[in-house]
Amino acid sequence: TPTKGHEQKDTPGFTPTKGHEQKDTPGFEAPEVEEKDTPGFEAPEVEEKDTPGFTPTKGHEQKDTPGFEAPEVEAKESKIGKRKKGEVRGEKSKREALERMAKAKEELERRKKRKKPELQVKEEDKDSEAEEINTADLLAKITYQVSLDDLERKLGIQVVPEDRMKLDLQLAKKMREPAILALLEGAEKEGVTLAILPRLPRCIRAGQLFKVTGANMVRSYPQFFDNVQQVVLKLRTESFFLQESPELDWAIFSCEVLPDSRNKNYVQQKQVLKQHAQRYQSNELRVRRRNLIETIYDLIIIKLVHDQNLLSETVDLTESKIGRQNLAFINFGEDGIRISDIARQQTHAQLGVCPSW
Repeated sequence: TPTKGHEQKDTPGFTPTKGHEQKDTPGFEAPEVEEKDTPGFEAPEVEEKDTPGFTPTKGHEQKDTPGFEAPEVEAKESKIGKRKKGEVRGEKSKREALERMAKAKEELERRKKRKKPELQVKEEDKDSEAEEINTADLLAKITYQVSLDDLERKLGIQVVPEDRMKLDLQLAKKMREPAILALLEGAEKEGVTLAILPRLPRCIRAGQLFKVTGANMVRSYPQFFDNVQQVVLKLRTESFFLQESPELDWAIFSCEVLPDSRNKNYVQQKQVLKQHAQRYQSNELRVRRRNLIETIYDLIIIKLVHDQNLLSETVDLTESKIGRQNLAFINFGEDGIRISDIARQQTHAQLGVCPSW
């Protein structure tokens, strides 16, 4: 067994394994042989000598051989390989170009999106200004107007922020309703006096939540009632007086009863109310009779803000029932607000209905 570094002589019939250094043997070309595992033998790395007729394979380091020039590895690449690399580079360039275009398009879309809200805000501002002008023109047709600021200032209260937000949205919406537009035009021609105010079911008063009920309004503003003791005794057991509150909304109502509803009983007044709604392109579900707490609230608010006594010439028959059959009626007399009840079938020259929109 040859040891490491042992130099072999030319031995007939012996084929040297890869790694052995060969002498100049004319016509002999050493084939590449797969190395076998030879126990105890480790093939050294051998520096190749100049061997005529021997073509060095890739990876062999060549000495200076006259007439022989070892090309660089890249120069040995086949035309197919070059073409494939060129195609790969071309595809890569295309991908990069497409990516750049996609990024540019995304950036353009982002810019458009940034501009779009700005334009929308500008358009909304214009629409808002137009709405405010239009709303102001329409409100000018209403004789008695009450704002949220008026309520806070005159009543010494604070509107619940959530309620204020809702009411702000409701006012603009209400003033766009075709029925309201028709009402404001028609009422002005017919000489019907209207009032508008925000009805609150609650508010903050003296740092505490105040629930708007008939009982609390009478207790808070006794100076506006003709006979407080009589009112309390009459209504002390009625749930609508103790618990009922106005619905959060902007209310438009007539300051006096409809002329056509006077001298008519409850059922006949109901028919007049229906005709009134149809006249202004609405229906009896949209235009209704007030209940007692709404009427008490409306009278007190207009008195506080405008110092006017509504229902001073007529009497409003409300939807609130006192006892088993009678209905509550209300008016503003010389000594203050008066509340009593009457049978549905009865009529009176001053008794009628005030529509609430």
